[in-house]
Amino acid sequence: MDIKENSGVMFNNQNWTEGSKQPRVRGEINVGGKIMEIAMWVKKSANGNTYYSVQLKDKEEYHKPEKKSEPMERTTYPSKGTSDFDMDDGIPFDV
Repeated sequence: MDIKENSGVMFNNQNWTEGSKQPRVRGEINVGGKIMEIAMWVKKSANGNTYYSVQLKDKEEYHKPEKKSEPMERTTYPSKGTSDFDMDDGIPFDV
């Protein structure tokens, strides 16, 4: 769908149910040429007035796969016969 700059579209969230934390309405908005995701919740204030809570998210960041952690560097141990691998502690292990 082509969304004009500084405009947007919103649709009822088909998965929304009473009491859920999901937004009641979702859509997309073009902010300065950048497409953002928009979500809206219908809420009640402490004195009973209805208000709308809105959240914008960068669509590209929102759908970007999670960054995988870098693999740990493999530890190398000195091989037998080097001075760093002196295991002669005087304990006999003859079987």
